[in-house]
Amino acid sequence: MQHYRLLELARMVRIGGEVLIVAWAFEQDERSKRRFEKQDVMVEWKLQQKYAKEEEKEDSASGSHGKVDREKRWVVYERYCHVYRSGELEALVAQVHGLEVVSVEYSRSNWCLRLKRVAT
Repeated sequence: MQHYRLLELARMVRIGGEVLIVAWAFEQDERSKRRFEKQDVMVEWKLQQKYAKEEEKEDSASGSHGKVDREKRWVVYERYCHVYRSGELEALVAQVHGLEVVSVEYSRSNWCLRLKRVAT
C-alpha cells in the first residue's frame, strides 16, 4: 500500500466512514506454505486454463503471458507483491492526514487494519 493510495482512500471516504485494508504479512504463521526472505517478492498466481483467453493457453516467447502447466491445466503467472512487517502499515497511515487506525489484527498471515476517515 503506497502512501499515495492511502491519500486517495482519504479523499474518497466520507468523514466518519471506515476502510478495511488486508495485506500479506512478512511474518507468516505456522500453517502458511509461504516463507519470505525479503519484502518485495514475485509470487505465483495460477489461473485454471478453462478461464484463460485463447492466447494465454500457449507459452509465449515474449514472457508477456504466463507459463502453461498442461499436466495441471493451469496458466501460471508471476506477480509483484510487497509483504508488510509488523507496524509498517500503521506508519504509512500515520503520514496521511484524515485517516486514523481504529484496529489492527493479524489473521492467517495477513495484517488487517480498520481505518476511519476523520476531519482534519
